[in-house]
Amino acid sequence: MDPRGTIIKGGRSVVERHQLYARVLDETSPGSRLLIISKELSQSSLRTTENQLVPLEIVYVKAGPFFFLRYLNKSRRIIEFEKGNRVLLIAGDPWISFYFAQVIRNTLKASPGVQLQLHGDIFDKNWKQLRWRNCIKSELAKLSLRFATNIRVNTELQSSAISSIVNTKKVLLTVAPVPFTVPGTLVPEVNNRTRPRSIGFVGRLHSERGTSEFVHLVKRLPIKKMGLDVYVMGEGSERANLETALRNAVDGQGIFFLGNLSGRELEEAWQKIGVSIFTAPSESYGLAMRESLVRGIPIWTFPTVGALELVKCLSKDNTESVRVMDSSANKTELERWLEKSLDIQVPDIIKSRLFTDRSVGLQSLIESWLRQTKD
Repeated sequence: MDPRGTIIKGGRSVVERHQLYARVLDETSPGSRLLIISKELSQSSLRTTENQLVPLEIVYVKAGPFFFLRYLNKSRRIIEFEKGNRVLLIAGDPWISFYFAQVIRNTLKASPGVQLQLHGDIFDKNWKQLRWRNCIKSELAKLSLRFATNIRVNTELQSSAISSIVNTKKVLLTVAPVPFTVPGTLVPEVNNRTRPRSIGFVGRLHSERGTSEFVHLVKRLPIKKMGLDVYVMGEGSERANLETALRNAVDGQGIFFLGNLSGRELEEAWQKIGVSIFTAPSESYGLAMRESLVRGIPIWTFPTVGALELVKCLSKDNTESVRVMDSSANKTELERWLEKSLDIQVPDIIKSRLFTDRSVGLQSLIESWLRQTKD
């Protein structure tokens, strides 16, 4: 259920991720289908590609007056057309998507199951402090959880947090991280001799993703002294402000905004980055962190839930490929850490572990879908 058009707004990489879900679903249970009912947006360039993705299906509902009623009506007709087939409704967030799914479920004779998916660390105090609306959204999410019978989270830490809110004996709780998408034939071989002298910000350009924190860090790093370039991959409402702030912070040094990329362009952009820096105050999982590491690029990050879970996952194999930043570090320490990070070789065992976790999580998600459609 995608009444806000979030999947399409997310761009090609998010659509490709759902194609991956559809493919693994079909391989695990031949004949099973993944269908997205989404709000029609203006991304016509994506639409042609989406319609060619098999077995992923996308049905659009036009935006405009009475959208709520038209979305409900179309969803009902699609589900009723399935007749004897078991259906599971998947809500990608605990708010609008979940409310739509619950209304649709309650208006059908054969009430389908509903899986509520939690991607963000919405119960973390750092996330709630970012905006006053986040406090309200966090409380509403707790209410949604109490009505859910099937919940999907990204990490064990999220699972523990939810266990204090709902009775896990009555809920199917699945830990299934969002799988990173890496075209195997395009993954560059990064090593100490070829890694560029640069740092990179990867992600949505929004205050919640730590754009101001990134600028603050850049001001403290010896960018000019070390002859580093700064790359920014992503788009968002803060792009103009971020670009101005970075150019003021590093006068005369190379600042490059690459925008949203996919395919070969994305892989080529990754090869420009020497160290990836993640400054989001709150992070539930760290998808881009993993995408950086599997390409052989070490990362710096704040001590978020996602970062701590990643460090725990890598345990003794980390070898400082993941640097959890200390806010009390002085400029001399930061320079020393950065020089070391630019020389670090990310061990193959880390890449292998991340790919294994990706496969296990993906299979767990698909099995959680099939389990409820068979119960």
